[in-house]
Amino acid sequence: MPSAASATKSLRIRKYIFCNSFGERNFLQGLNMSLDNYTKGTGFDGPVFDTAIQNDGKVIAGGSFNNYNGSAASRIARLNIDGTFNSFVQGTGFNGQVLALAIQSDGKVIVGGSFTDYNGTSVSAIVRLNTDGTLDTFTQGTGFDNPVRALAIQNDGKIIVGGSFDNYDGSAVSKIARLNTNGTLDTFTVGVGFNDTVSSLAIQSDGKIIASGNFSTYDGAGASRIARLNTNGTLDTFTQGAGFDGPVDSLAIQGDGKILAGGAFDNYDGVGNINIARLNSNGMLDTFTQGTGFNILVRALAIQNDGKILVGGAFDNYDGSAVGKLARLNTDGTLDTFTQGTGFDSTVRNILFQPNNKIIVSGDFTSYNGTAVNRIARLFEQPFPSPVFEESSGVRSLLNVSSFKTQESFDIPVASTPAQTPGSICLTELGILVRKPNGSVGTISFA
Repeated sequence: MPSAASATKSLRIRKYIFCNSFGERNFLQGLNMSLDNYTKGTGFDGPVFDTAIQNDGKVIAGGSFNNYNGSAASRIARLNIDGTFNSFVQGTGFNGQVLALAIQSDGKVIVGGSFTDYNGTSVSAIVRLNTDGTLDTFTQGTGFDNPVRALAIQNDGKIIVGGSFDNYDGSAVSKIARLNTNGTLDTFTVGVGFNDTVSSLAIQSDGKIIASGNFSTYDGAGASRIARLNTNGTLDTFTQGAGFDGPVDSLAIQGDGKILAGGAFDNYDGVGNINIARLNSNGMLDTFTQGTGFNILVRALAIQNDGKILVGGAFDNYDGSAVGKLARLNTDGTLDTFTQGTGFDSTVRNILFQPNNKIIVSGDFTSYNGTAVNRIARLFEQPFPSPVFEESSGVRSLLNVSSFKTQESFDIPVASTPAQTPGSICLTELGILVRKPNGSVGTISFA
């Protein structure tokens, strides 16, 4: 919200809005997802595959880029809260893609990907960086033999790793492994493990591990694109029948333990669920109204404090409504009011929240709602004018005009209180205030 020192703010009032006199009923509804002043200059010159947020709100970004706004940043960078480039010693950085990030409780950063070198030191698909970007002591020997695509950190600090690998430092580990805090391989019974790539990991409050990807078995037992493992690595009871019929690329666990899954599937256990589904904690399909779902794959899921679900991907439609690579769903799966215009022009791969509740979105895109923004953006919510219905005397009163035939918009002054004239309004930290006929001050709600 602007400070009192700001100039006026224009709020478009359309002439068919219905409200009674002096805004006793709402004439604003919904929220507009607006682009914040965050991404600096030219942004990233290549896709951002993952992001993670530090306790101080700074953002670590990993991908296949080489610079950020002209500053060298070879596949990894750290941005300040305002989006400026942060000091993060990395030298020549990584020689391959960074695909996964996780931040330890001590601030050190676990990095996974398809690289074999960091700043001239041989490292195979996984490293740990100190808070200043230098390479940390992390015993891994020959490391992983193929890319690391997912990371999750347990409460005890041990690291769950998923990907397309079959070996870690000479030991067989098929697509999933657990490392001790020093980087050595932990005891984790997986047998022959998964038969195909693990793309996403999530840890439940009881320590059990949800894994998803493109696999169909785990240690020889059927597990179609999703599985739950006990803390010792054995397969847990998780009723899923035929499971998903296509890859599951993203996971999120709700506060009630229900599991959200997004990807490129059409069905779960024979029931139509187009690219998104919600499972109960026992693996059974939950009630989640989505109609025709998303028309193209889902790559990112994030849950707000109020339980609403942010979804990112390559889609441009949800149940018949246009959504430009980003959407917000209500807790029942219906589309939430979330106006964003044309949205992003290419895939959204990751969504996270800063401490100020602003939303960091990253991926392949180069614009948002027609404004250039390269591969990372910050969004915030602001009120927008509601759909319009009919002209009323209340609108005329708010505008202090006798007729409302030609006026389309007016400026709302920023002030601590409205002028004394009945119908006067102003924009404050509390919202929009209006002077009533009896001289008292009321609030025009945004809800």
